[in-house]
Amino acid sequence: MALCIRYCKGLDIFEKFIGFINCSESQNAPSLCEYILKYLKECGLNSNAKLVAQSYDGASVMSGRFNGVQALIKCKFPYAIYTHCMAHRVNLVVLDMCKTEKESRNVFHTLESLYVHFSQPARNKNLIDIQKKLGIEKKTLTRLSDTRWNCRYKNCEALQKCYASIIRLLKEEIENNNDKDVNEAIGILTNMQKGIFVVHLFILQKVLTMVNILSNQLQS
Repeated sequence: MALCIRYCKGLDIFEKFIGFINCSESQNAPSLCEYILKYLKECGLNSNAKLVAQSYDGASVMSGRFNGVQALIKCKFPYAIYTHCMAHRVNLVVLDMCKTEKESRNVFHTLESLYVHFSQPARNKNLIDIQKKLGIEKKTLTRLSDTRWNCRYKNCEALQKCYASIIRLLKEEIENNNDKDVNEAIGILTNMQKGIFVVHLFILQKVLTMVNILSNQLQS
């Protein structure tokens, strides 16, 4: 567990990483709370320190209102208000938007299918060769993850830039019809060629570019 502290000297604010805490023996809330307080004491920050705030990600063991680490810390330091990490909040909003809105969901399902389809080394090499042939900047798709904040933005951007090469390669696979996964290629191609898919891809790329700027600022 990484521990950082934020403090003031006069009117100047400082934020420092002070160390990693070995919590391999137990990760329940009481243990994590004990680890944190013990480590602060070892660093010379005794229990009389004016602890006025705490911030973690959204994991229930950390953020739980009644039994999470933040609640246990607050029992000892009543003024230690809990703030959910702002960068995590932005990510949660983006995830909800991507999973709730039907057309957005369709775009990301297609992106995931493309990643799986071209994760096969031979197909991936063919894609890179076609990109070179068409003079397109080399771009690869990554697996979508709920915890890697900018993977959706990067995948939308990558698909826009290598759209022509992917369409061409999928058509070649279907025409050759020598792959057991040709039905998968037909499904992906059909989706990608729909006007509504292209429109939503451009909208999402535009929105996620702006969100990515905010996310990077919050992380820094």
